[in-house]
Amino acid sequence: MSQQESKELTVAIAEPRFRLGLHCANEALVHLGLIQFPARVAQQVASLPLANGERLQTAKSLNEAGMGFRKVCEWDNALHCYERALLLYEQCGDRKFCGHMHYNRGVVLAFRREASDLSHAQQALTAALRIYLDLGMKEDGAAARKLLSTLANS
Repeated sequence: MSQQESKELTVAIAEPRFRLGLHCANEALVHLGLIQFPARVAQQVASLPLANGERLQTAKSLNEAGMGFRKVCEWDNALHCYERALLLYEQCGDRKFCGHMHYNRGVVLAFRREASDLSHAQQALTAALRIYLDLGMKEDGAAARKLLSTLANS
């Protein structure tokens, strides 16, 4: 991506109508089968110099794209979006949503079931559980604990 394209994308992301439409665009892309777009753009967007508010909004959009991918069992694309969102949430210090991204990663890894996915799912869910407990998020912690228990018994 050129410097000019990077600047234009940064300006576009700052536009509220763009952010509002990104969720709808992600859903439409998934339904149209053009699901490579968000994953490809996710990496470029995550590396842009964004202000905290822009990072948070971009992370939210990436999370939503990940959920769209998860709905259609596009595990690799979902993971890619969740991992990029996690980086942005970490940069902003948003521990609650870091926990959610770890949890979402754990869910995808639990369903994908490739060679090392079980151990990585357990690591992600354990990270989510720690954050949830630190923040007093009992319901989210219970969900993470339940999935960890299910994985341990599988």
